[in-house]
Amino acid sequence: MQAMDGASKQIMKQKKLLFLMPFFYGIGGVEKVIQQRLLFLQPFFQIKVIESNPNSNIEIQNKFPFEVIRIQKKDNKFSRFLTYVKECKKIIETYQPDEIMVLDNGWKGWFFPQLIKGVPINFELHAVLPKPSKNFIIYTFQKFIYQKLLKKFDRVFFINLPMANQWKHNQKTIIPNGIQLTKESFQPKENQCILWVGRESEEKGLENMLKIWKVLAPKYPDWTLKLFTPFKIQNDLFYQLNQKIRMENIVGESNISSIYKHGAVYCNTSFTESFGMSILEAMHFGLAVISFDCDYGPRELIESEVNGKLITGFDVSEYSCQLEYLINHPEKRLELGKKAFEKSKQYQIISIHKKWLEVYQN
Repeated sequence: MQAMDGASKQIMKQKKLLFLMPFFYGIGGVEKVIQQRLLFLQPFFQIKVIESNPNSNIEIQNKFPFEVIRIQKKDNKFSRFLTYVKECKKIIETYQPDEIMVLDNGWKGWFFPQLIKGVPINFELHAVLPKPSKNFIIYTFQKFIYQKLLKKFDRVFFINLPMANQWKHNQKTIIPNGIQLTKESFQPKENQCILWVGRESEEKGLENMLKIWKVLAPKYPDWTLKLFTPFKIQNDLFYQLNQKIRMENIVGESNISSIYKHGAVYCNTSFTESFGMSILEAMHFGLAVISFDCDYGPRELIESEVNGKLITGFDVSEYSCQLEYLINHPEKRLELGKKAFEKSKQYQIISIHKKWLEVYQN
């Protein structure tokens, strides 16, 4: 049996996989998910990664047992696109991959099957697209273009069923993100710390988090808001409030244990969320989680008043009230945290990785 397993592994090892990402090195949710997945797959397949928008501000600390090719960005967008196409064609011609997985939500990712022929090209969607727009005509036109382009891919992978139902394709597969179960996960906590994790972008709703804390912080001087971000926060309101109330901006922390084990409540204020990796991580560490009920992600993980709280309609006032309730009721935090921890077990990463292994074995 062992010999057969070894022979099978050797056959799979000949299969060459190429992954296209705007960012591979980094501490964002998607980057961490793909890094862990490729480390799992690497003993079974030949793997190469193309990183098309490398961030020069990120210090590369981890060495991976596969090649990551970083295409340096040009100042001019048109020159950048031409360089990207040229480099990708050169790499593909040399590497001769058996399959390509595109994890780029930018236009160059969506158009990739128009640029490269002769190899199966799959697409993995980790973003809510098109982005919400007040202009219905613009939104409808963008959705029409995206749908046309999506049909050019051989297979499309989604991270939850509601997202998959928004798109038409003959080869749709749903595989959620997973989490690494840790020894120091759920433990009852009496911490007095509110956590927020994300990048400083409009869809993550940092401004709303600051407005909520502006109301609550004077009432609870012993509590602290900790904001974990990839880069230093530039928001003006943050610097205005930081002089008056307890807040911290922790930059570049990638160890999830260091992020979540000192928290009491995790706040998600995103306007859009495809999955909510930080929500899942917080649930695994037994935190009470509160989130706006945006499309897709949070409602797939959180059952309101059972293992967390969902706030409808992006109501900042109601969000503040529910967060204040959790601050004042540690027994409720403990109850929600226990149920959240149990929910997180459904997303054990090894079972998710085995699904991906099956995908590529076939």
